[in-house]
This record gives sequence, C-alpha cells and structure tokens, in this order.
Amino acid sequence: FQRGTHDELLRLLRDLRDGSSTLRGLVLDLRNNPGGLVEEAVGVTDEFLPAGGIYTTRHRGQVVDEVWARPGGALIAPRVVVLVNEYTASAAELLAGALQDARRGTVVGSRTFGKGSVQTVLDLPGGAGVKLTTMRYYTPRGTSIQARGIEPDVVVEMSGDTDEAAPTVREQDLRGHLPAEGGDEARSTRVVRAASPPKAGVLPPVAEIPSDPTQGDDPVLALGYRLVRGLP
Repeated sequence: FQRGTHDELLRLLRDLRDGSSTLRGLVLDLRNNPGGLVEEAVGVTDEFLPAGGIYTTRHRGQVVDEVWARPGGALIAPRVVVLVNEYTASAAELLAGALQDARRGTVVGSRTFGKGSVQTVLDLPGGAGVKLTTMRYYTPRGTSIQARGIEPDVVVEMSGDTDEAAPTVREQDLRGHLPAEGGDEARSTRVVRAASPPKAGVLPPVAEIPSDPTQGDDPVLALGYRLVRGLP
C-alpha cells in the first residue's frame, strides 16, 4: 500500500464499469504484501464495508483510536475471497482482519505474519531518532494482531511441506519482538490439503494467471477462485 493505491483501485473499477462488465465476485490477493501506508489500506478496506469498524489501536489495554467504515463503498456487493500467507503483514493484516470480522470476505491461505504494533519516531539532535512502540493494532472484534497474525477461515496446507523445508519466520520468531497479548480466540476453520506450487513461496506474475485459475499452478488462487464462483 503506497501513496495512490486507493485512487488506483477506484480508477480500475471505473474502467471495468465503463466496459459494461458486471463484477459479481473478487479475489483479493494479499499474499506477500508487507503492508505499507495504513491510510491507503483503510481507504481500500472502506470500499468493501457498508459499515462497521476497520481497526482499533490500544495502549496499555485502553482503546486510543477507532477507525470506522463510511457508508457507500464501491465494493460492498460482490462476493469476496481474501488470499493471505505468512508474508502478509501490517496494513495488509488490518484489511484481512476487518473483512473477516465483518464476515465480508472468506480468508484463505496460511496464518499471516503478525506485525500489529504502532511505532512512533522521536527526533534527536544531529539528525538521529529513536523509534518507540507505542500502541497495538486490533481487529474490529478485539483480536490482537501482534505476534499472532490473522488465522484464515480456510487454512491451505501444501502437501510438499516437510520438516526439512526452510522454517517460516513470523513476527513471533524475531528476537526482541513485542509479545502477543490476550488469549486465543475460538475460530472455526477448515483445513484443505493442496499440492505445492512449482516454486514454494513464489507467486506467478499477473500476466501469467490463466482466465480460469483452476487450470493454473497456484492451488491457493485456484481454491479462492472456486469459492468466489461458488464452485465445488
């Protein structure tokens, strides 16, 4: 999410509708998305929600700020599936968590990175600075993201995953990370076993995605496409 991401989304939607296309469903791929500008992620999230919260920030357990969706979003009608993985982090986790909590989209993939803290930079003399962790991000229903991440509604396990594979590193594995807060939230999940893609962790370029993703080499995208189309 960088400057102009929200506006780019709106331009693409206008182009689609000018072409007389009817948008019935959408697969939102947030895999390998490290986050970026929170205000841009909020703008994108707002287009999917007719109402309700997007996220809250808390300091020492007290709510500091609440961000809410405004009425009239451009994407409140189409069915939505959100794809995530262990590299989905920060602002991207806020988007996935908001749609999941609002039951606005089905989240598919693997548990996200778990970057749910707010840093404030304090300027020091000589051009130096110190970065302080001052708050935590929470989903609208009060689930802490820090060192926990977003648990998908449908967890996809790759059949090629082995104990010899390179370990997955999330926020909780980093030295000196801010620890998780709160107890485990009970969430009903499905687990789907899928064949590993040709190169684990590498996503195909958009230009190489077939018009029918169920015929491609990306099992997570294929599953998301089936769900958004209502296919078995």
